[in-house]
Amino acid sequence: RFATAVRPAPPLHRVLTLMGHGYLSESLDAWAAIHSRLLEAEGRVSAQAFVIDRMAQGTYGICVECGDPISDARLDVLPHTPKCRACAQGR
Repeated sequence: RFATAVRPAPPLHRVLTLMGHGYLSESLDAWAAIHSRLLEAEGRVSAQAFVIDRMAQGTYGICVECGDPISDARLDVLPHTPKCRACAQGR
């Protein structure tokens, strides 16, 4: 299994101290933007790790719900999808 090494975000007061005594609202906005980007990156890494794990297990492209193959067209658009189209739509 592939582990992702993501450092926990420092406490907000520490970030504000490192940023100096500028405008608090600007500092908070900057912190929010950084935090948002970090969450997006963590999501991408998690999806990529899922794909790599499934490839290593020989189960990539197989629906985790019904066991049928996931179409190549679906995998081209959503390479990290764990379900075929029918299962994703709840059929």
